[in-house]
Amino acid sequence: MFVIKQNFPNQYLFADDYEIKEKKNQMNVFILGAVSGFVTNMASVAANVFAIILMTQGKLSIGTLGAVLSLIGTLINSTSQLFISIANFISKKNEAAQFFEFIDLNEQLLKNTCDKNILDIECIEARNVSYRYPLTDVYSIKKVNFKIRKGEKVAFVGENGAGKTTFIKLLTGMLQPSSGEILINGSKVNNEVCTDSNKVYNLDAEDRYNSISCVFQQPARFCTFTIGDNVRRCAYEYEKCLRYNKSLLFPI
Repeated sequence: MFVIKQNFPNQYLFADDYEIKEKKNQMNVFILGAVSGFVTNMASVAANVFAIILMTQGKLSIGTLGAVLSLIGTLINSTSQLFISIANFISKKNEAAQFFEFIDLNEQLLKNTCDKNILDIECIEARNVSYRYPLTDVYSIKKVNFKIRKGEKVAFVGENGAGKTTFIKLLTGMLQPSSGEILINGSKVNNEVCTDSNKVYNLDAEDRYNSISCVFQQPARFCTFTIGDNVRRCAYEYEKCLRYNKSLLFPI
């Protein structure tokens, strides 16, 4: 069985590189905006003065002057929008580059033969679980302890930023705790190599991902589907889904 080791040792290197590029991009955006404003304002003033001079010389009528001024305004506005679009492109280019660099990172896979499968989840337990996101020393959650048994319905209630979503991601395996451990049926989920010599049999990480799922704040990816249909879009056992939906009071 292969499991994913979530480790980002170069996170500060990525952050420093992003900060340098972002500062450079912001400077380019500022220069482009300043040049755009100067050029458009000077062009507007020059065009208006030239049109008025032509009118005073009798080469333009008042109606033609009005049409010319309107055309100049439209042209200047379109030029300004072009410069703004170029500035936005430069600003977003670095963000997109960072995203694709992250997506292209290779998964670090570990070979493991000591895992055991999750047949049924009877209990989920958190022991002194703390988590902080990379590049910060502030903990989103700190030293959380609790136990949820099969059949219980539990709600995490708190203010925005209290760590509710972060903790759900820890439970489902999307994130790994900075400290502490999460147990399923009393066993740890394996993210490291174990050997037969020490007889450490942890839960299969991939099996954990297949056994737990969550519905976030915007669950209806397909608005014409029910919540149940959104959850079970892939292959599923229909009778089992009916029982789950009924127990959770989801519309079918």
